[in-house]
Amino acid sequence: MVDINDDVLAQRIDEAEDCVLHMYFDTKGMATIGYGRMIDSRLGGGITKDEALFLLKNDIKRIKQEASTLSFYPSLNLRRKYAILDMLYNLGLPKFLKFKKMIAALEVGDYDRAAEEALDSKWRHDVGDRALRIARDLKHG
Repeated sequence: MVDINDDVLAQRIDEAEDCVLHMYFDTKGMATIGYGRMIDSRLGGGITKDEALFLLKNDIKRIKQEASTLSFYPSLNLRRKYAILDMLYNLGLPKFLKFKKMIAALEVGDYDRAAEEALDSKWRHDVGDRALRIARDLKHG
């Protein structure tokens, strides 16, 4: 018996399916991503926990790289770094950079003010306890 070569099969599917890197609706109106992977939960679609963890680990690599571009980041202690990474994950870098007063406070080591500025935002109301935890970590390190 001949075993199926996964790489050959992947190449065949790649040639037959367009790879779309965002959610789209296929020809039958199903929410889909990637190589035609149905993610429409109404019809049993979705991803596995392992797939979700794979995506999360890739996102963590990205946000760590983004954090390394922030001038104040290297001087933060570990708890404050976790807070910044948590914010970056939640907001994305473009929205994070809109916290100009918080960033200015972090650049001069004014952690009380950084925490206040983080909480003085619509984001604080959107994410609730997460914002309180991040602000506490920024303030107390």
